[in-house]
Amino acid sequence: MKPNLLETFERLVNEGWRGVFSQERVFARVRCLTIGLLVSLRTHLLSNAICAAGRQFQDWTADYRVWSSLGRARVIQSDSGRLALAARFG
Repeated sequence: MKPNLLETFERLVNEGWRGVFSQERVFARVRCLTIGLLVSLRTHLLSNAICAAGRQFQDWTADYRVWSSLGRARVIQSDSGRLALAARFG
């Protein structure tokens, strides 16, 4: 049976991004926000991603903090040809 789109996305994110983040909770937050951005129906703003992830009634401080640190990252192509983030976070 072929994997569906969400399974494929999860596999790519887990393989490519897990090593970039020093803490599992930071990786989980970024993964959740990324999925929220993909499924948000309105404009692709961080606030909409937070709402799409069902976190609209929780404190957004950590979300904005980790997202602003991602803005300083660079995407590079690794030796294997995969795209990777060229920085370590949190």
